[in-house]
Formats: sequence, C-alpha cells, structure tokens
Amino acid sequence: MAEAEAAVEAVRRCLASFPEEARELCFPESVPYLDSPPSPLQFFREWVCPNKPCVIRNAFNHWPALKRWTLDYLREIMGEKLVSVAVTPNGYADAVYQDWFVMPEERLTPFSAFLDILEKKVTSPGVFYVQKQCSNLTEEFPELMDDLEPEIPWMSEALGKKPDAVNFWLGESAAVTSLHKDHYENLYCVISGEKHFLLHPPSDRPFIPHELYPPATYHISEDGNFEIVMDKMSEKVPWIPLDPLNPDLERYPEYAQAKPLRCTVKSGEMLYLPSLWFHHVQQSHGCIAVNYWYDMEYDLKYSYYQLLDSLTKAMTPTFAKGVIKRRASCDLFFARSTMPRISVWPPSACLYDEPLQVTVQGLSPGQEVTVRAALEDESGVVFQARGVFRAGRSGELDLSRAPSLGGSYAGQEASGLLWSMEPDAPFWRLAKRDVSSPFWLAFEVYEGRGAGSPLCSCRSARSFLGQGVRRAPVREGRLRATLFLPPGPGPFPGILDLYGSGGGLVEYRASLLASRGFVTLALAYLAFEDLPVFPEVLDLDYFGEAVEFLKKQEQVQSTRIGVIGISKGADLALAVATFWPGIQAAVSISGSGLNAFIPLQVKDLTIPAHPFDLNRVKVNSDSGFVDYSEVLDDPRDPATWPSRIPVEKSSSKFLFLSGQDDKNWQSELYCRETVRRLQESGRHVEFYCYPGAGHLLEPPYLPLCFASRHKPLGVIMLWGGMQKEHAKAQEDAWQRILTFFRQHLLDLPVKKRNTYFNALKRFLPPLPSIFHAMATQMPMVGTFPCYTLFVKIIQARHIPARDLWSFSDCYVTLWLTSTSKKKAVTKTISNTSNPVWNESFQFVIQTQVKNVLELKLYDEDVVTKDDLIFIVTYDISKVKPGETIQENFTLNAKGPESLEVEFKMEKICCGFEQIITNDILVAREVSCLEIQMDKGKNETCLKEHNNIELVVNESFEEAEKINQDSEAFQFHYVKNGEPILKAKLKSNFFKEKLFGDTPAHSHVLLKTLPLEEETEVALSITENAELKLQLKVNDCLGDLDVRLECDLCAAEQDFLCKRKKHVARALENLLEQKLQNHEVCGHPFLTQSVAVALWKGAWELKMYNYSYWCHCLQLELKQLISKLAYINSLLAQVPVIAVMATGGGARAMSAFYGHLSALQKLNLLDCITYLCGASGSTWTMRSLYEDNDWSQKDLIGPIHKAQGHIVRNKSNVFSLEALQFYDQELRRRRQEGYSVSFTDMWSLIIDRMFHDESNSKLSDQQQAVNKGQNPLPLYVALNVKEDAQTTPEFKEWCEFSPYEVGFSKYGAFIRSEDFGSEFYMGATDEDKPESRICFLEGIWSNIFSLNLVDVWNLYQLWQWPFSGQEEDNSKGSTSTTQVSEYHATCDTPSIFHGVLTRRPIGEGKPNFLRGLQLHKDYYQNKSFSMWQDSYLDQLPNHLTPLEKELCLVDAGYFINTSFPPLLRKERNVDVIISLDYHLMETKFKSIENMSKYCIDQKIPFPKIVLTEEERSNPKECYLFEDKENPEAPIILHFPLVNGSFKEYRKPGIKRKSAEKFEGEVDLDSSMSPYKMTDLTYTEDEFNKLLSLCDYNIQNNRELILQALWSAIEGGNISKL
Repeated sequence: MAEAEAAVEAVRRCLASFPEEARELCFPESVPYLDSPPSPLQFFREWVCPNKPCVIRNAFNHWPALKRWTLDYLREIMGEKLVSVAVTPNGYADAVYQDWFVMPEERLTPFSAFLDILEKKVTSPGVFYVQKQCSNLTEEFPELMDDLEPEIPWMSEALGKKPDAVNFWLGESAAVTSLHKDHYENLYCVISGEKHFLLHPPSDRPFIPHELYPPATYHISEDGNFEIVMDKMSEKVPWIPLDPLNPDLERYPEYAQAKPLRCTVKSGEMLYLPSLWFHHVQQSHGCIAVNYWYDMEYDLKYSYYQLLDSLTKAMTPTFAKGVIKRRASCDLFFARSTMPRISVWPPSACLYDEPLQVTVQGLSPGQEVTVRAALEDESGVVFQARGVFRAGRSGELDLSRAPSLGGSYAGQEASGLLWSMEPDAPFWRLAKRDVSSPFWLAFEVYEGRGAGSPLCSCRSARSFLGQGVRRAPVREGRLRATLFLPPGPGPFPGILDLYGSGGGLVEYRASLLASRGFVTLALAYLAFEDLPVFPEVLDLDYFGEAVEFLKKQEQVQSTRIGVIGISKGADLALAVATFWPGIQAAVSISGSGLNAFIPLQVKDLTIPAHPFDLNRVKVNSDSGFVDYSEVLDDPRDPATWPSRIPVEKSSSKFLFLSGQDDKNWQSELYCRETVRRLQESGRHVEFYCYPGAGHLLEPPYLPLCFASRHKPLGVIMLWGGMQKEHAKAQEDAWQRILTFFRQHLLDLPVKKRNTYFNALKRFLPPLPSIFHAMATQMPMVGTFPCYTLFVKIIQARHIPARDLWSFSDCYVTLWLTSTSKKKAVTKTISNTSNPVWNESFQFVIQTQVKNVLELKLYDEDVVTKDDLIFIVTYDISKVKPGETIQENFTLNAKGPESLEVEFKMEKICCGFEQIITNDILVAREVSCLEIQMDKGKNETCLKEHNNIELVVNESFEEAEKINQDSEAFQFHYVKNGEPILKAKLKSNFFKEKLFGDTPAHSHVLLKTLPLEEETEVALSITENAELKLQLKVNDCLGDLDVRLECDLCAAEQDFLCKRKKHVARALENLLEQKLQNHEVCGHPFLTQSVAVALWKGAWELKMYNYSYWCHCLQLELKQLISKLAYINSLLAQVPVIAVMATGGGARAMSAFYGHLSALQKLNLLDCITYLCGASGSTWTMRSLYEDNDWSQKDLIGPIHKAQGHIVRNKSNVFSLEALQFYDQELRRRRQEGYSVSFTDMWSLIIDRMFHDESNSKLSDQQQAVNKGQNPLPLYVALNVKEDAQTTPEFKEWCEFSPYEVGFSKYGAFIRSEDFGSEFYMGATDEDKPESRICFLEGIWSNIFSLNLVDVWNLYQLWQWPFSGQEEDNSKGSTSTTQVSEYHATCDTPSIFHGVLTRRPIGEGKPNFLRGLQLHKDYYQNKSFSMWQDSYLDQLPNHLTPLEKELCLVDAGYFINTSFPPLLRKERNVDVIISLDYHLMETKFKSIENMSKYCIDQKIPFPKIVLTEEERSNPKECYLFEDKENPEAPIILHFPLVNGSFKEYRKPGIKRKSAEKFEGEVDLDSSMSPYKMTDLTYTEDEFNKLLSLCDYNIQNNRELILQALWSAIEGGNISKL
C-alpha cells in the first residue's frame, strides 16, 4: 500500500514539474510578432509543429473588409436579416456560474436591431454577442464573404486542407470568452478594435482545474430578468471553473504555479493560436473579428496530451472517486462547448404545421449518432422515430441537410423525425384532443446506433392553438361545435370544418386554421354527446344552421364563408356548398362527391345513399384489417347517379385533394368524376391527386395512420398510404388549402392582394416553406380528361387537274401536332376530280391544349413532287364531346371546290391526366419506356444485322440505333398518347430514296404495357430474325425544370429588393434638394426603411421573435396590409432606371465604356437597376461583370484593358497557335455533348480578340448582383426559323440574365446553368455542363445566320417581292378555321423560297420548350398577345415548342436594339437611357422602328416624332415620353453624334486652338474608322470615341435629372 502511495506521489511531483520544463524547452515568455506572413513550409516547421503561438502583421492588408467593415457598412449590407445572437446577463457565455455550466440564450434577431443595442441606441437587459460558431460567417453572413478570403491560402497549403469553419465575432466589451481550449489550429484576424488574449500552453493542464457541472441555459423572463433553466435530461459537463483574471487560489492553489502569456491583437493583426492551447478572451466594445478553424492532426502530439490529461484527472480527488462516468469523449467536443448540444428551431413554442429544424453541435468530425424524437399523446401512447446520422467535418449536424443512414426513415428529409413516428400501441392514430395544450416533443442524441445513455437532449412544444386564438364551446340549439377566433377585431373569413364518419368533435385542424387567420367552426354531427352514431338521415339544415351561426359572429365577414371536410365530411362540405347560399370556397379531402352511406335530407329533397354492397368488404385474416375500398358501386353507372351531389349547380370555387393509395374508398375515381362534371359545367375547380398517399390527409407533420379503429363500426379500418409519400402529400395539400382559402376568401381585390403578397416577400424575414404558396405565383396544376377524336375524310368535289394529260390523283394528309409528329395519310383516289374516301382516323386528344388539325390535299405525281392543292387548318375546340359535326370546307369563294370532313369526339374511360400550365404552355404527364436487351439472347440477330433501329416516333428520342456497346435504351413520351415501339433495319441513303425505309414487321403499342412491370417481347426484324427485349414503363414524376410563369423569378425579385436600397440612397444624394421638400402622405421621402421601423416596434413590444410575424401575418391581416401597402407606396417611388445599348461591333463596345464612365462620374451608375445589351455592347458587359464590384470601382482599369484589346493587331486570331486552340476547345465542347457550329468558332474568335479567354459562365455573374451592388445585366437575341421564313416573318425575343434564359412571350424560363441541356415536356432529359460565356457571346453577336432575304432587307435595296405569307396583324383573332389555297401559277416563287430563306450557318441550340404544348386559350393570354407579331402565332402547329432546336441570332436582324426585356410589365421600368451606336443616316432607325413595333403590339412606349432639322442635325440627347400613358417609360435617347464636343472638351469648358483636333471624331463620312467592319482602332481613335460618349452624357446631366424627377413625381405615383 505504501509503495502505491509513493508511486502516486511521484506521478504528482512529475506533473507539477512538467509545465515548467516544457516552458523552458518549448515556449517563449511572450507571444512573438512577425512582420509578414511566412511561407507555408516555414510556418509549418517553425510554428505549427512546435505548437507555438505568434501574432502576424500585414497578413490580410489586401482584404476590403479592413476598410469597409464599419458598423454602418455592416448595417447596410446585412440590414434586417435574422442572425443568431448570444445573450447573457453578465457577458459570460458557456461558462460556470453558481455551480452550473450555463449556456447563453440564443436569439434570432434582426442584425440592425442588434447594432442598435451595440451602439446604445436601444437599451435591453443583458450582454449581446454574435459568437455562434460552426462557420457562422459562411452560413449566416454570406453577404460579407466578398470582403475577405474564404481561407488563408498559405495556411491551407501548409496544412494541406481547407478550414473547417470561418466564424464572425462582434459584441459588447462586457462579452468575455471563458477559459477553454479547442481542437483546431486557429487563425484569429481582428478587423477593427482589439482583442485581449490570456494563453496557457497545453502543458499547463496539471494547473488548470476541470470539474463536472449540470448544464443549464439562460432565459429572459417577461419582466426582463434572467433565469437559469436547468436541463435535467443531459449529463454533466466538464468545464474549467476558474477565472484567470481573478483566480480563487484558495480553492485552486495549483493555478498559482501557472504562468499565462498575454497579448493584444489589434486591427489588421492575426493571432495564430495553436490547437489545445487554453485561452481566455476579452475585447474592446464593437470589436469585429474573424477566425479560421483548421482541424488539428490527431497524431502523437494529441496522444501525449491525452496522457497528460488522464494523469491529471487521476491525481484529482474528485475524479479519483469515480464521479466521472465517461472519460475520453470530453476532448472530442466541437467548439467551446465540450459536449454535444441539440437545438430546435423555432426555439420557442410553435404551431404544429410549421417546419422544424433540428441541429446538433459539439460532435466530433464524422461521428455517427442516433437522434430520437418522441411524444406522448393524451392517452399515454408514445410515438417515436429515430434516424442515424454522421456529423460533418465541423462536428455539426443539421437534420435538414444530413441524410438519415438508417432508422425510421432514410435519406435527406428535413421533417423526417416527425412524419416517421410510430406508436407503441397498434393501430393508433395521433390526434390532438385537447388543443389548448401542446404536444411536447423530446429529442435525444445517442452515440452510434443508439445504445447507452443520451449524449444530450431537448424538448420542443408543438401547439395547435396560436397565440391569442380563443376557443369557445358552442351548444346553441342543435349545434354541437367549437368556435375558434383569431385575435383582433377582424372581420375575418369564416370556415366550417367537418371530419368524417368516425364521429366526435375534432378540433385540431380548425384550431390551426384559426391560427392562420380564419374564424373556424369545428362541427360534430355523429357520435358526440346527444348526437346519434348512425342516424337514419342527415338533415342539411343542421349544417346550414352552423353556417348561419358563423355568419352572425362579429369577427366574421359574412360574405366570405368557406367549408372544408374530409372523408364523409368532404361530401357534406360539397352538399353545403351546393345547397346553402353564400359559400365562396369548398375543400374536399378524400371525398367522393356522392352521398355515401346515410341519406341526406335537403328541404323537400332526399338524396339517397350511394348504392353499396357489404359483401365486397375485404377482411385480412392475419391482421383483421377491414378494407372498404370496393364497397361502393361504380359512380359511372347511371343507376348510382341519384345519389350524386349536384355540385355543378353551385357557384362556389372547389378544391379536391385525394390519395392514390386510399384504401377506405376509391377517392381518386370518385373525385375525378365529380371534377369532370364541374369542368364540363365551366366551374372553377382544382384537383390534386397524390401518388402513395392514403385516405387520412391531415395537417403536415402528423405521422401516417395506415390503419386504426373506427369507433362507431368497432373494426380496424384500413386507410392506406406509404409513409414518405403520404407525408409529402400532407405538406403540399396543407399549403394548397391555405392558399385556396386566402385566394377566394380574403376580401381584397386582385391588385391589392398581389401588392400584399409582393410586399410580404420583400420585407419579411425568411419564412418556412408553409408560407411559400401564399407568397409565390405558381403555374396552375389540374387533372383533366382525355378524349378520342374521330376524323372521317368523306370526299372532295370539283378538284381541278394539275396534269395536262389526266385528272387529279388526290390524297389528304392529316396532321394534329398535339397528338403526333407524323402525318396520317388517306389512300390515293386516282384519275378523278371528285374523289371519295370515306376513310376514318382517330386521335387521342387533351382538350386543355390547342388542337388544330391541318388538312392538306395533294395531287400525286409519279415523276415530280406532289402538287399541294390547298391547306385547311381546323380548330378542334368547335367539336364538343358526344357531338358529331360535318364540315364542308369551301376552298375557293369564287369556285366550286370543296372538301367534306366529319368530326366526332368521345370521352375515354379513365383517361385522365394531370397538366401544369401558365395558360400559354401546357406540360402533360410523361411516361418513360425502359428497354433492356440481353446480348446473349440476341447474338445471332445482331451478327446478321448491324443496322437495327428501335423507333418510337412520338417520343423525345424518336430513334435509337443498336450497336455492340448498347444494352439499355430509354424513350420518353406523352403518357396518354398512342406511341408504338418498332424495330427495323435502317436503309442506306440511296436505297431509302428509291424504295423508302425498311418497314417494321411487328410493333408494340406502349399503352398496353402494364405500369412498372417488366414485359418480355420479341420484335420481328425480318421474316427470319427477331429481337428479344425486356420492356418496362414508368411514370416520370417530379417538378418541372422549366419555370412556367410570366412573373420575374424569385432571384430577380430578391435582387430588385436589394438594388432598390442602393438606388434609393444614390437618388437621395443626387436629388437631395428636391427630396427635402417632397413628402408623401405626410411622411418624408425615404427617411428610413419602414420594414426596420416595424422591426423596431416589434422589439419594443418584446415580440421580436418569429411568432410575432406569424401573429401579424396570419391573425391581423387587415392591419398588416395597410402597413405593407404604405411600405409599397414608399418604395414604389424609387424609379426603376435602365440602360439600353444597341449593337455595333467594336464601335458599340468602345462607346459603351465611355457612356458608363460618364454615368459613374455623375453618380448616376448607382441609380441604374438594369443594364441591357445586344451584339457588340454585350462584349463590354461580359468584361465588366468579371469583377463582382465593377460599378463600385473606378472604370479606368477596365477601360485601359479594353483599349489594349481594341488597338492590338487582330491577325493573331488566325495564327496557327490560335487555330490549334480553337480546335482543342471545339473538341472539348463536342465531348461535353454539344453540337458544334461555325458560331462556336466565331465565339472563340471574339473571345480572343476582345477578352482574356476566361472560363467564366453567365451564372457566375450572379455573384456580381447577389447584394444588389451592380445593375442586373440582361442580354437579348432573336429566335427565328432555320428555314421557310425570313426574320421579319417570324422572330421571338429571347432574353438572358445571370439567373434565367427564356421567352416572355411563352412565360417559359430555365436556369442559365441549364441552357444547352436537353429538355422534354418541361423536364431535363440530358444534363450538359454550362457553356462558357463566350459561346453565348457568339449567339448574341451571331451575324452569320442570315438568309438571302435577310441580306436583301438588311441593305434595303427595295422591298423583297416574294414574302412567304401575308401577315395577319389583327390582335386577339379568334378564327378557328383558316383555308389557304395554292394555285399552280403561284408556285413559282415557292420553288426558290426554300433556297432564299435557308440559313446555311444556323446556330441550333436544344429547345427547352420542346414537347410543351400550347394551351387552348394561349392566343388570348396577355403575355403572349403582347409579343405575338406573326401570322404563324395563330398556328400552334408551327410555333417554337414543336421545333427540335432554337435558332438564335443577333437582334439586329430585325431591330438593332435591346429594348424588349426592359418593356416587360413585370419589370415596371420607368426611365430608359437609350444608347444608340448607329452611324450616319441610320441614327434614329432603331428607336423609330422600336416605337412603331410597340405601337403595333400595343406595348406602352413613347411615340418617336422627329423634325427634318433634328434628323439632319441631331442633338446629343432627346427626351421622349407619353404623358397620356403613365405605363410608358420615359426614354432618354443618346444617338452617337459629335455636336458641341467639337468646341468643348468638357461641359462649359471650351477647347483651345491646340485642342481642336481632339474634337474631330469622324462618325459620318465613308472614311470613318468606326464602321461595323472595323475591329481595330488606333489609340487616338479609341480615346476620341470614348471622350465623345463621356462628354455627351455629362453635358446632358440636367436633362437626365429632369427625367428621373419626372419618374419619381409623376410616373410611379400614378401607377399605385
């Protein structure tokens, strides 16, 4: 025993002497300073390996943050964004206090409100510190990342890794970091202020005490005092209890031997703090710092420290007594908290329908843990779920991002732990019976797969009753109900809520609806109190009494009543909406549209119960489940129709929701029948059917109940559903319900409602996805039937002969592009002028798309091309279901020729499909045919035939050739079409021309194949050879990749919000004198953001947390609407100003720099919201946006670089080295899947001539606008026909931005990253990497896709005599039948038309509209009508969605302008600075043509009227406006002229005689050096052009300011 004690004492002495020995050998007496950062190798050798700290000066002098990061700047950049702030009463976060380890209260606070506290503008109890780690700079403050580096390059190179986290620190001087250590190599950079560090090397561990403390958290009470809330569920935390500034040496005498190092790190200095060093930190008030955490190496050094730590613990009495339960894990905690912590957001009580974010901090990198969620319902049944996760490199786990590796669910599911919960009692449904109390969710984190005690835990309250919502039981007359009233005076819309045949009074959905701003009455009608379980009859008057009771409530707007029901309640809801007056909106969830099981008395009418047969009940012998899904008779049987609820008689709006896996009854079938009746009656109806969803579609995040006891029936009822699919359906359905009721019950006109939604999106903090449906305009989704169209070609009469020696040999082709790519053909009737066919064809059609049948009558000719006699186009919408129509088309008003055709339409049984539409384009359901070919089984066939093709003509792919390497194939096609799979031998070119393609000997009709099942087929290739294939058809489900909306995308709207702040500040400075005298509604113009004022008001009310906004948004709609309307009215006065530049080659590129430079000098550049260019001006824009902050810097640098490109010799672009480079780049492009054209070559030439051949992409420019720091660049091109039409005959404006590429004409856009990928029916079919921007530059400047007619028109020799068609410019034409007659004498020009309109060097890009179809009413859509300008726009068979490729060309082919993107009404541009780079007599050509075009298209635009004097002696600037139309923008037009610049070098400063030559800029003579073909200027020519453009802008400053003030004072105010 004595020997053991001696040994222990020896160890103690060694530990006591070890720190001093280590200090003498390894560590300096003070922290050394370095004047500059060392090399990576030197730093690793001299500092990292020895584990020694140092302070480094001049390490980040190049960071913009050093100059920019003031509190004002941070306020400007971060604004009202919510950030995490630690709040403590004493400044100590994560520290020992009164024998507790107390963590701070983490608040989500608007950053501006935090700064108000920091700057003492607002007083608030506690000490505030932005100190959340886990890389909060990149996660919460990404807006600041451009001001510094994401890593320290030399440190990353030294350690061979990137930083695990980059953290941002800002707080009060009272905020102190208690003594602790980190497992990171830490670089601590002070931006402003100073930090005071007290350091201990790891060898001081024997002197530094550690003890165990129960965890707790500070919480501020309502009276403003802090209280400590203990976490009883978590284990004790080992922490350092000692304050090194005031150590308790009586309690910890060992610390007297420690010798701390002290250092102060000032602004611009960097502290290297090695891993495992203990540190205590103080700071100056408002100190701003950033630190980089690099994960340490867990090597021998770490092991030595662990040994030292273990020995110290063993020698400490409290540890020796076995108090500690777990050992080594305490050193693996992340950040300053040495044990894991789990947190839930929202942090306080929230509504059950809000999404939940769960994070775990303090884990070791890559640590595997199990997270368990559990709640107990009122009956004591426990629901629980668990997921297995792996922490990231930073030791943090975010369940919304991390995939579950096992447990109750798998994959990345933000709310998976909620919806995957299962009860510990069988067949139990989670339902809230007492809505006045919340469900308490408990979360626990376990090591590994869940064994042992939890590492940490927390609880979260999930409520069904929002703050201020009142619950009032109703027992009035017969009514048995509960009324829920939102807070506030109202009036609010009212909703009647009905549940199913399970009976009782179910309140939790009603209470949630009330929490969202609706007065809701939950009504019982079965099995509750004195209500019978199954009455003989249900009296509709009972439900009518409930409606009238609801209308009488003071807070209810009696004209805005809705009703919602599920199951049997859904049918009753439909009945109430049908028979009771005043119901505006009805929602049916899993209903039938029939009166099921119990007769319904409606006044004197009795609707019988729908026929049913209980013999069709299925009972599972093992589980006892009862399946009622087939009990009801088929609703399509006329015998059941008396039990229908006649919803078509109602004037209500309807929303139907159902699940495809409903096992209670076939709700999908029943709903489709009811929806069909409503649609045929022209009623407003929406229908959403969810794959994998069951019967019980509840509010979101409630877990699936697959089966439960039906109390009245006393059986286990099967409800159906698949867990994950059902959960997704509930989330989506709840959003749609809220959106539907808001849309149809809010007492707001549409314009005011849109104002509210837009203001909501701009000024409120990020909301959970549940609110997105309210704030975002989405394309319409609905389910519609398909029909079979029968077309019978009967006969033609009096057809003239085209051959001299015989009568006509006639046949007819039929082309209905909405159903088939191929044309159907009748047989040929020979040698007669009155052919009779009586031949029938059938097509499967969707009536929601525009179905136009094109009939062509030909005279067959054996020797020459068949003669086209005439064309008929017929709109199928004239044919109604069930009708037969016979049309006799007269082909010549003056002649007897005619064609007789019969049309008939019939509905297809069960032929429904879901479509998505923006009322212009329609996306239909798509199926995918997957083909597997076993080479072994087909070896003989493949050897004999090496030219086999698989063909599905109606598919996206059309044909796939079989080769030795191919085993799998895919074809995508419209689900309800009639595609056929064929296998055939592909003929060679000459054989095909002589004999036609090799016919297929057999085929497979794809609609006969079962869904998601493999089918083996054998397709005959020849009489002796067949191909054996495995076929499987799957539905292609998922979101569209093409955005079908006419509105601006969310990213651009976000940009506009940010940019408006920049513009407002710039305008305030620019127009300061006028603004001081300008007030609106008694409020000074733009004195401060009203949004900030609202936040401050919330702060003063101590309601700054998220629930306040929920309260405002959902419960006080009217009050908030008035506030938001005022916000909108103020900010609406900030005009949207744009710059429009034309093309013009190198001239436009050079001049554009001069114009922008002048705008910057006049402080006007920050007032610009959009920068729009075409052709040569895009070369300038591309270069500028390589710099993310270009408009905030002096443009002299970019101008100097551009000058270098312009003046240098261009011959090197055709050097051998250049040609080899082009070849290499084009090969690479081909490997990426792109087809290569001459335009791509031209792109590379432009890139080499005028740029530095960077690899930048269009989407990279998002970084240049992500903070609103620069105007948003827009680029324009034209989409034309590759052949058959000239550019004036058919052109469509295509716009490009860093966010999207698309056509406003069609309301269709894709992400800029996706341009070039293959699309079909709105979904990506083949991803390709994003092109370099130079290849887009080649498109915007594509001058090589001219056809001969374009050349003719471009040079305006005279009017081209052979235009293809007469244009029909009549707007809104609704003609459904068009007959075009072609005579033989008129065919002469058409012989040449193909040659004249062919574009030999076209630029084909994959058409992202491919497969999409035109909506039945597309031609009446305002967005389409705004841009339709061709006779082809009336012919959907000839529009862009049918083309395989886009043919994109320079806008100058039509009008050399980039105006169109700026004229979209969604952009609401007020002032356009028009920069025109035409020369000589064409100076006004573009703007005059644009004005004429806009007048023809009824697009708001000023009329351009010029005198002859103005044409011959043009001014430097013109102001055009339409005072009678406030929607028209003000145009400031700058033609490229040399006027007073000849005499003045600067505005007001005349030239001296020696300077006269500098004003001589030759723009008009034939010898001008600035012609389009001139791509190289001398330095003098470049400088003169630049100076001229600079002068013309500056010389017209007052005119520009006049236009801006006019927009502020008159334009937008009149638009409100």
